[in-house]
Amino acid sequence: MSDSQNNPYFIGSFTHAVDEKGRLTLPARWRLEGSEQTFLGLPFPDGQIHVLPPLGVREMRKKMRKGKLTPKKKNILMGIFAKGDQFECDKQGRFVLSKDLREHAGIEGKGQALMLGVLNTFTILNPTGYEPPSPDSIKSAIDDLNLLY
Repeated sequence: MSDSQNNPYFIGSFTHAVDEKGRLTLPARWRLEGSEQTFLGLPFPDGQIHVLPPLGVREMRKKMRKGKLTPKKKNILMGIFAKGDQFECDKQGRFVLSKDLREHAGIEGKGQALMLGVLNTFTILNPTGYEPPSPDSIKSAIDDLNLLY
């Protein structure tokens, strides 16, 4: 099994329907192989759901163990994790997006969800509220982060 099957790159954008059970289908190229399939969905500002794959969850746990949390930071994390959820994909790549997370993202009933790759994670949101960044803001972010050079 290649590293890309265990730790895929989450790139691209996909709009999928959410069914009556609150299930969403993970794009085939984002699916993992093997036994560890648990993802973590966390509510982020502006109605976004930030999704960490198993490797991302392990890395976050390591950082949290090493870091010293002030009471304020701990309280913020409790608020985020209290509304978060974990999920696994079935054999068809479907997963249940909890009612709380769907409400956070403004995804109602049998609506649509937009999944945007963020390289090692991905974000789920309501497609009607998404406005792609301008070319200038993309260039600025690439320059600020020294991503390409």
